[in-house]
Amino acid sequence: PHDTPSTRHDATKMLPPKIDATLTVAHARTIKEHRDAHHRASQDHRLAQERCEALEEENKELRAADVRRERALQDALKLLSVATRGKQEAQREATRHKREMRRAATRRMIARGPALPSAVQERLRVMQKRVEALETALHRKDRRCAFLERCLERCKGGARA
Repeated sequence: PHDTPSTRHDATKMLPPKIDATLTVAHARTIKEHRDAHHRASQDHRLAQERCEALEEENKELRAADVRRERALQDALKLLSVATRGKQEAQREATRHKREMRRAATRRMIARGPALPSAVQERLRVMQKRVEALETALHRKDRRCAFLERCLERCKGGARA
């Protein structure tokens, strides 16, 4: 009877191993927490990726804007240098013109001959004016005389007739 195995013993071998309910619950909870954590992590990852793409787009736009600004600045600089060059040329032209005018004035002065002192020039001008005035008066007087002579002739002629 000891060497023959008991049927009960054999029966326990056939049953599935005993399962502890608390362990099962704990295991399930662990799995659920892990799954939730994974879900959260993958969501965060997706959001981060979207944000990254948005930032890359923004970065591209900013770079393009920078390039445009740089180009605009270079254009402005070119225009400015052209304008400056133009201004310098204009100034050179103006100084050249001034020099020419001075030379011409000097030439004219030399051609006119020796200059009179200003007081003498003024007296000369006053005398010329006086001469003009006297000439005008003389001319008027001559005409008046001629008129009176004609009148006299007419009177004499009338007396004769």
